[in-house]
Amino acid sequence: MPSDLQLLRLKYADALDELSEKHASSLIVMSGLPGTGKSHLAHQLAALLDYVVIASDSVRKTLVRNPKYNSNEHYRVFRACHTYVNELLERRFGVIFDATNLNSHAINPLRRIANQTKSDFSIIRCVAPEQVIEARLIKRTEGQDDFESDADWRIYKMLKPNQKEIESCDYIVDSSTDTSWLINELKEKLGG
Repeated sequence: MPSDLQLLRLKYADALDELSEKHASSLIVMSGLPGTGKSHLAHQLAALLDYVVIASDSVRKTLVRNPKYNSNEHYRVFRACHTYVNELLERRFGVIFDATNLNSHAINPLRRIANQTKSDFSIIRCVAPEQVIEARLIKRTEGQDDFESDADWRIYKMLKPNQKEIESCDYIVDSSTDTSWLINELKEKLGG
């Protein structure tokens, strides 16, 4: 039986074949509650910057046939994600890690990985008005969402109290507005 890391290598092999290794690696960490536009923005940025998106929702469905969303499963998914992100940064790829990452406890391991691999590190917190988020999550439950998240309005309400201010957050983006300023700024900063 293949290890979790082997499964992720297989999952992302085709995507990596289309990307080029960078002179210097970079890690962009997406942060925000469900429905705030993290995945949409992550994929926009990845296409423009020639980065790979490692999304916890997608990884979970690769590693776990019938997700239960319990603490053991969470630990397994994030251990695999962090290990694979580290490997990609060591290989000089640009990586966007797409997960809720609601507080410093979730982000600090990624900050350590970036430091250890001497990678550029940025945090993007996505926000949106609650009525926009609710409408997006309703569309998701109706199957009108291209991403792999199962989070709905109930999950949003459950996670909301866990969202804390993040030390050294580089960008706070309202995804219900024009985000081209951020895309242009990161493109200029990271050379996409």
